[in-house]
Amino acid sequence: MTDEGYDAFISYKRSSHLAARRLRDDLYSVAKRHRGDDGLRVFLDTAHLRPGSLTAEIRAAVEKSRCLVVVLDTETVESPWVAAEIEHWLATGGTRDRLFLVRVDERLDLAWGTSGFRSPQGIPAPLRDLFTVEQKWVDYTARPLLRSRDGIAGLCSKLMDVDPAEYLQEEAIFQRRRTRTISAVAVVLAVAVAFAVVNAVRANDSAAEARRNEREALAQADASEALLAAADSPTLAIGRALRAANTSGSPTVRSAMLAVSQANRRLKRAVVYPDTGHPADGARFTTDGTQLLAWGKGRDAGTSHVHGWTVATGATAVDTTVDASDLRDVVRLGDDRLVACAASGPVVVDLAAATTTRLDGGSDCEVHQYADGVVLHSAGTAYSVTTRGKAERIDGVTAVAADLQSRTAAVVGPSGVTLVTAAGPVPVTTTPGVSVSSADSQGFLVGFDRTHWGVAVFQDGAAALRQVTVPDVAADVALVPGRDDLAWLTDDGVVGWTRDDRTTTLADAAGSFQRRFATTLEPLSGGRFAAVHHNTATIVTAPTDTAGWTTTPVRKGVGQPASDGTNPVVGRCGLLGKVLLGMSESGSVLVEGTLEAVDVPGHGVFTAGCDVVATGDALTALPYTQADAPVLLRATLVADSVAVSPNGAQVAVLKAGFPIEVLSTLPTSSLPRPWDVTRTEGGAVVAFGERELRVWAEEFLNSGTSGDVSRIPVQRGTDLVAAKPDGTGAVLVEARPERPLLVDGATVTPAAAVCAGKPVTYLPRKDFTRSTADAEAQIPTARTGSGTVVDCRDGSEVVWDQGREVVDYDVGGTSGRLVTRLAGRVSVTTWTRGDTTGPTTVDGPPLPAENGVVSFDPTGRLALVHEVRGRHLTLYRRDGETWTTALSIPTGLPGIAAAQVVDGGSLVLALSPDGGFEVFDVDTGRLLASDPVLLTSIAPHDVDGFSARRVGDRLSIGVRTGGSPSASAEIAIPVGIPALKRQLCGLFAAEEC
Repeated sequence: MTDEGYDAFISYKRSSHLAARRLRDDLYSVAKRHRGDDGLRVFLDTAHLRPGSLTAEIRAAVEKSRCLVVVLDTETVESPWVAAEIEHWLATGGTRDRLFLVRVDERLDLAWGTSGFRSPQGIPAPLRDLFTVEQKWVDYTARPLLRSRDGIAGLCSKLMDVDPAEYLQEEAIFQRRRTRTISAVAVVLAVAVAFAVVNAVRANDSAAEARRNEREALAQADASEALLAAADSPTLAIGRALRAANTSGSPTVRSAMLAVSQANRRLKRAVVYPDTGHPADGARFTTDGTQLLAWGKGRDAGTSHVHGWTVATGATAVDTTVDASDLRDVVRLGDDRLVACAASGPVVVDLAAATTTRLDGGSDCEVHQYADGVVLHSAGTAYSVTTRGKAERIDGVTAVAADLQSRTAAVVGPSGVTLVTAAGPVPVTTTPGVSVSSADSQGFLVGFDRTHWGVAVFQDGAAALRQVTVPDVAADVALVPGRDDLAWLTDDGVVGWTRDDRTTTLADAAGSFQRRFATTLEPLSGGRFAAVHHNTATIVTAPTDTAGWTTTPVRKGVGQPASDGTNPVVGRCGLLGKVLLGMSESGSVLVEGTLEAVDVPGHGVFTAGCDVVATGDALTALPYTQADAPVLLRATLVADSVAVSPNGAQVAVLKAGFPIEVLSTLPTSSLPRPWDVTRTEGGAVVAFGERELRVWAEEFLNSGTSGDVSRIPVQRGTDLVAAKPDGTGAVLVEARPERPLLVDGATVTPAAAVCAGKPVTYLPRKDFTRSTADAEAQIPTARTGSGTVVDCRDGSEVVWDQGREVVDYDVGGTSGRLVTRLAGRVSVTTWTRGDTTGPTTVDGPPLPAENGVVSFDPTGRLALVHEVRGRHLTLYRRDGETWTTALSIPTGLPGIAAAQVVDGGSLVLALSPDGGFEVFDVDTGRLLASDPVLLTSIAPHDVDGFSARRVGDRLSIGVRTGGSPSASAEIAIPVGIPALKRQLCGLFAAEEC
């Protein structure tokens, strides 16, 4: 196929344009995995609306396409353009063995009859009598996670004219990890579909009810897919969660959105590469990491397209067509320029003028970036392009050295040595150079021949060269860190230096191999080197005045290279003296001057700050300080390419057919949180969350969920010590004189003198289990030294069971609940306000131990049990007077300080003593959100309780410490679907937003 031709033309009707795009992207993805960039070329018209007959562009594309793929749904038969495209392709040389059918609507019948399609009226006319034998077709109707890849891989192999067995075998290996979740998804979807069918049958007398059930089942299926995709495909998970939320507001959908939000804390931004008919081939961050550039083939032959985004906002920063094909290694210089390599050689793009300048060169083009610009190298010529847009040509160049940490680059070749600066090229010597490498702050190490070397530096606006001679047996040379000496290594493993004649010989501890690595010497920090002799890596320490050379083998038996003489160095970071050696069969080895060697899984890339990002089966960031734990960015990496920002703070993951995902490399504890935390002194939340009572400055505030607030002046320093269960009053203690005050509505009265200096709590009357009036009595009480309970309003004695403890007491607008504990047994009393039937009292569920704690939802029908400082929750449901275990939930907290069923009985919230929390779904026990160390630096005391209430779309959690009824910190977690949609859409502007 020529460059102007296509492997396939995809023909489709407007009704199936989304499926056609997905099909194209899936084909590209499969092709790229097997053939890299030298792969598939497909034409997909995205204009959609084409009046009249086929346009010249469409006719030309049809004629130049070796194969035709027809996307079929129930409406395709109505499209005159699909029929015209089929007819034109057949008329211009197309044959039926190169025509492929893809069904995207399961309602379409493509079954074969006795002599043709069983339902020919459902397919375009040119296809009805085209085939004489049963025609195979690709079923593309399943949901993405369930869709078989065999059909796509087989189709792709046919389009690229290769053996299908080759693709199918490789694709099976590639998809192995994904198939582990397919059965789980299938089960979930089967249950969802069964749910829809059963409900549809039950509601056959109500079409509206059946449609609602069907929509709910589809929403449940989307929610399930979102949960399964959350770990490895954030954007797919977000799209599915949003689609579910647009259909249903059920607790299950809300729980899926919470889980997706939690799983996507590492996602900084997801962006969609424009539809040019081709996926993005590569990406690169700008030097400061604020923008991401992506590029790929352009819509027109011989062109490329570049699109850029501001990472923080997702806004478009660059969108331009480049008049050059096969663009790669694109770098943005300043506001108005791009430089890159293309098939023709180096190119410079003027964004303001929308012009492309092709420089002399060829496909061997290389881009070398330093702090003040870029050196483009191709075909023996280098071009210095600075951030100011100045471009200068340097002829006779064979090697380039540049580093983002340096404001100077160096080029060498037959014409000599030149240093490249922001002011322009500065010649150093006309003596031909053969090699050059960066020596960080010490300049550039230049090799002139086997024995003659030099160190080139740029200081005070001028270039200087210090020349050094080494023995002619030296195979590699390195500058001794912090000194003016050179160290050398021979092919026989002898290490020496130019300071004196002391040497040492390295052992080839790896043994005999058929193929060997190139002899290599790389400087590390601390006056050390990484030396590779044959198949052994050794850390070598330079001599001192009192000690000779010392050696420390890195490892034994590292394997052998693919070809003899392979350079073992796959990355270097001169800033901290670290080297990545590609000498491990499973990846790389990170070597540094501390005598440490760390395995790096897969392919490692250094950032400017010497962090390492490793790409392999997983995606991992290794901080430059080995004391910091590696950060797992993606447990299963399925990507076409990965781009790392220079500062290492973010990584972009590219996969054809999916948005580009920008991930943060910060440790999990440092990631932005979807919830807010404040240290501000909070109030006491009562009446099932309907009221909040607090003292603020010189006021006692009583606020409701509707926004109403009543204010009572108080002395500065007044404390809230008890809150009335219905939220209409409280007990306050003034600082001077220290005395308790009773607040009841707008009235403030001193408490009885007997209550001074004693803890005050609200109690019902003794007969609360039979009398609603007694249950709602809410008497402020204190216990005297003799154990007598007194009423703090008048000092009178209150009749109360001495051993009975009130665990929880709430009186809301419509109902009340009282939890008491007596002799180790917990009872819950509930009532409806205004109902003459009186309260209902039942025993609570069994407690696990003496330190067992139980809490109830407002209805008293859900109970949550745990041990103080335990790590396990048990949720019970009540049916009549019987409690049954609904869930057993292990937590990841170091211990449970408090736990409750919150948000109307839909969520379980557990807090640890240091304020870490976990949120679970009541129906499934699934962990939806967690933060293990949230309040470590905020709460001054161990957490001993919390209150929770819904405020708009957020769950407001008042964390109590030190025995106070008031909150010492507040956590606000978005739990409402509108808030979660805003949050997810802020990360990825999906179509469902």
